[in-house]
Amino acid sequence: MRNRTDIVIGVLLVTLLSWAVWEAQQWPARTRFFPLAIGYPVLAMSVMHLAYSLWLGLRPLTFERGPAAPDPVADAGPPLAPALVRRRTLEISFWAVAFAVGLYLLGFKVGGLVMPTIFLRFQAHETWLTSLLYSLGVYVFFKIGLEEALSFPLPAGQIAYGLGLYSFDSYLMDPVLNLFR
Repeated sequence: MRNRTDIVIGVLLVTLLSWAVWEAQQWPARTRFFPLAIGYPVLAMSVMHLAYSLWLGLRPLTFERGPAAPDPVADAGPPLAPALVRRRTLEISFWAVAFAVGLYLLGFKVGGLVMPTIFLRFQAHETWLTSLLYSLGVYVFFKIGLEEALSFPLPAGQIAYGLGLYSFDSYLMDPVLNLFR
């Protein structure tokens, strides 16, 4: 049963990612860079996952004497309690919505600094140092990698727009970056 689900999800992912990569081909060079930089590797991994799922699903069943071949589904461990599954599903859903709202309200750079810090510290129970270092890496990727190196403007977030500000981080980071220009 699980293998059929893997195949269906694999087909849907490959179809969706193929469409996204195909559509991005027509966009201007600066706009298509990010979707293609993410789209091709994820599409390749999805194709490999689909091929593996098809291989597992289409191979003939063999009945051998002696020790059985390991079954990845059977080796997954005991099934989880429905209450635990429900709780984890709600937690994952909450954090997905929280990240989306955080990025919408704070923008990619500031939201990319704040939201991973909150998640890693309070949900993943990481140390403050680990949480802040990881989040700082996300911020540096957005600020240096996308905005500065590729001149790819990232939205400031709805709160900054509502207050008439360019971006919360620009008042601190722009003078620092001007020292290196």
